[in-house]
Amino acid sequence: MNDFEKTIAWLAGMGALIAVGRALTSQEKLSWRVVLGRTILGSALGTVAALIYIPFPDAPQVVVIGAGAGLGILGEQVLELAARRLISFKLGGDSK
Repeated sequence: MNDFEKTIAWLAGMGALIAVGRALTSQEKLSWRVVLGRTILGSALGTVAALIYIPFPDAPQVVVIGAGAGLGILGEQVLELAARRLISFKLGGDSK
């Protein structure tokens, strides 16, 4: 496993842990479907941070993992809110 693959694995794992942690601290009723979906989403959003290597190919791994944490936390919340609003707009009803 080379350094780039290790970084991707770190980002995916960190994103998954962030998503599971957020799901466990949530007040809503959890199902396996919700936890699994948030874990997949968090992992995907965390790995997006590897795109920082395009403009900054020599960026330290710590910087990339920090960016992944930010994307994992903020990105999931923004996407979930946008999805809920889109669904409520299409189906009508409350956007919360």
